[in-house]
Amino acid sequence: MSKLGPLAVFSIFNRENNYQETENKNIEIWHHYNIATHSPLLKKLELRWQWLHQYGMTCYSPYLSSAAKELDELIIKFKPDIVVLEQIWLYPYLKVIKRHNCSFIFDNHNIEAPLYEDTKTSGKGFRAWFRKNVHVSQVKSHEMELINRANQVWLCSEDDNRIIQDLYGPISNSYVIPNGVNVADYNDVRLKQFNLPEELCPSKHNILFLGNFLYGPNIQAAELLIMEIYPGIKQIHPDCRLLLAGRGPTEFMQEAAQKDPNIIVTGEIPDIRPYLAAASVMVVPLYKGGGTRFKILEAFAAGCPVVSTSKGAEGLNVEDSKHLLIANDVDTMVKHIEQIWSNDNLGKRLVESAYELVQSEYSWDAVAKRVEVAVGKLVN
Repeated sequence: MSKLGPLAVFSIFNRENNYQETENKNIEIWHHYNIATHSPLLKKLELRWQWLHQYGMTCYSPYLSSAAKELDELIIKFKPDIVVLEQIWLYPYLKVIKRHNCSFIFDNHNIEAPLYEDTKTSGKGFRAWFRKNVHVSQVKSHEMELINRANQVWLCSEDDNRIIQDLYGPISNSYVIPNGVNVADYNDVRLKQFNLPEELCPSKHNILFLGNFLYGPNIQAAELLIMEIYPGIKQIHPDCRLLLAGRGPTEFMQEAAQKDPNIIVTGEIPDIRPYLAAASVMVVPLYKGGGTRFKILEAFAAGCPVVSTSKGAEGLNVEDSKHLLIANDVDTMVKHIEQIWSNDNLGKRLVESAYELVQSEYSWDAVAKRVEVAVGKLVN
């Protein structure tokens, strides 16, 4: 976006923003609203009202009148031609955007209604029933409103574009803008020039899984790795290690790491590249979730071979046995990991094809071209 003109960013979450102005000179303003600094009493009252208004739904970014006021003032000051709203969970702030005479893009990272039903309504009892019969309809209604009111809808894969057309009817203003990575950031890792910390000394048998472990599907994947995949490959390679990198590790994960020193649970880390450099395979045993997987794109850019379920690679234009190996059960995952570790030519071939793919379709340059086309049509 910064190639097309000056930018302003409005962010809202429950901690300080660590963005440095020197990181991107095209971002003229980055205005962050830290929910934690809001008046405790007023915040509690507003959040409670919002919680009731949304039938107990907690996924939305909290709507606070003071945050809405600051967003409104930023739009007045910056006078944007286009406002991009990221994800359905900022729906409460749509009314602020629509007060102004600017085009509006809904950047829908996932098709949230079916994803919410898939990940939040399992189990028995009143909560699961309520989510399935009330919350899913609520999410679908808000997603449809955002689609109908937007000048453009951006989706991150062709799969999502097909799903949204089936779910909400023909949408003529949808554009596929895939997730991307800055491939150059991973060159040192890919070229084996990255300095590793001592605790991540090179090993041929390191399994890596990246993820935010506050997210249910990632928790399930980590537990599957700990309980089934890692023990299976350990029978073949007793020296193998399991690296679980990301914020919010569960108590179960931490206990597993205490019992087995070859299970490393990092918690939140400032830089994932040391773990990509240490890994000899990235394993993505996801069976639920949506969107495209940054973890796979990062592995492709870093020259790390990947074994994934079909769901884990969903949304990426990949081919089994060309860019990665697909496995949908534990035995096949263990088999594929062993194949990569025992066949250097296989790993090299996968890495080379995957790097070509991430360069051509998922690099920032490739994504920027799609953004330029979409924004150009909107401005014209």
